[in-house]
Amino acid sequence: MSPPRWAELPVFVYGTLRRQSPHPLARRLADEGRYLGEARCQGQLYRVAHYPGWVPGPGWVTGELYRLSPALLAALDSYEECGPGFSEPWEYRRERHQVWLGKEALLAFIYRYNRPTGSLTLLGSGDFFLT
Repeated sequence: MSPPRWAELPVFVYGTLRRQSPHPLARRLADEGRYLGEARCQGQLYRVAHYPGWVPGPGWVTGELYRLSPALLAALDSYEECGPGFSEPWEYRRERHQVWLGKEALLAFIYRYNRPTGSLTLLGSGDFFLT
């Protein structure tokens, strides 16, 4: 049996896809992805609705880091409604950003909120589950 094929970069998740979320895709991520650990990323977290949006900025956001198969990464793109098959402007864009796993800095994919944040509530803790 050949080893699993992983996507180019790990993925940093910070909201409804984290392990403590009841969302079915969070369960799938925990079951099929390779959990690397709790991580953090510089930026700001906003409450969009029942879910958050991350944008670069001052402060720190708490999340989790996973290695995913290309198929699972495509499922996340579909969940975030970004990429081929979705009309622009997308609510989220998958981008590469530096994250910290413990003291190690590495590059990871993150879903950046792609709309104005002026009317949204800033989640000052940087942790979606502490607000």
